[in-house]
Amino acid sequence: MIKSLSAFLDYLTHHRKLVCEFIDKALSDLSLRKQLVLDIRSLEREKDVHDLDKTLPGLIEPFVIRYGLKNRLIDFNDVSDSDFRQIKRALILHVTRNDHHLEHFSTDDVKTTFKFDKNQVDIVAKKPIKLTSIPDTSIVKTCCDWCAVSTTLQASPIKYFKSVLGKRYSIDSRTTTKFLEVLERLWG
Repeated sequence: MIKSLSAFLDYLTHHRKLVCEFIDKALSDLSLRKQLVLDIRSLEREKDVHDLDKTLPGLIEPFVIRYGLKNRLIDFNDVSDSDFRQIKRALILHVTRNDHHLEHFSTDDVKTTFKFDKNQVDIVAKKPIKLTSIPDTSIVKTCCDWCAVSTTLQASPIKYFKSVLGKRYSIDSRTTTKFLEVLERLWG
């Protein structure tokens, strides 16, 4: 568990650094700032608090176990059903409390809309969740998070967004266009 804790904290530190870099890129893009209504203070604050809730008592252990499982530092046979329930609980709390996750804007009950997939060590939508209006600032925060994860995974946040559209999330066309434009500006 100590190995997983250390690796998770290293990953989280690196991820937060990347998120900050993408937020700075968004803030320095004057064209993007003219195009969107952004709360600059909220974006600056995000650089200080992004994903820190994952280190809180009651949440850190499930996130460390999840990280250990996803990165093969912990064997699935060593994780109890209770641990998996705690991981699901921690994930749902995190995605519903933080506006850099689209689940934060869901009009659906996320607890019943998502099931926990042990193989993916993640929550999976049973059906696309409906989202209420998402502020431009939160679109930028979400895109910065996706770009940071994609940098680490050497993947494309644009491909990720297109792959979850209509499967995990139900988003109107205007908001979809905004997401794609922000991702193109940050990633392209």
